[in-house]
Amino acid sequence: MLQYEYMNSVKTFADVYCNDPPSVDSSTVEGLSARDPLTGLFAYGSVVKYDCLNGRRTEDGRTTAYVQCVLSGVWNQPQISCDCRSSVFKLKVLIAYYGIGRPLAYKTQRLQY
Repeated sequence: MLQYEYMNSVKTFADVYCNDPPSVDSSTVEGLSARDPLTGLFAYGSVVKYDCLNGRRTEDGRTTAYVQCVLSGVWNQPQISCDCRSSVFKLKVLIAYYGIGRPLAYKTQRLQY
């Protein structure tokens, strides 16, 4: 009897679902079609891809991020953000020439875009 009760409490992969994946501002989402049409949930193993928009990146510098529905019924990375601006920037160089035999001086200014 104890073994029967234990066997009834074990989850199978078919029993594991996740709710909606995390919402991420400034991104497009692919993979929402993996939603189960009967339950409206995402089955174990479902993967959703986020693409950051407008030069934004995730905190670790990537432009894309993935989350997966894991066996515990949650998404493996519940806190993704596309808030970081690209580390690419332009430098404006201001040059002053002091004449023959004098050093060339310059100053840089970081421009955001």
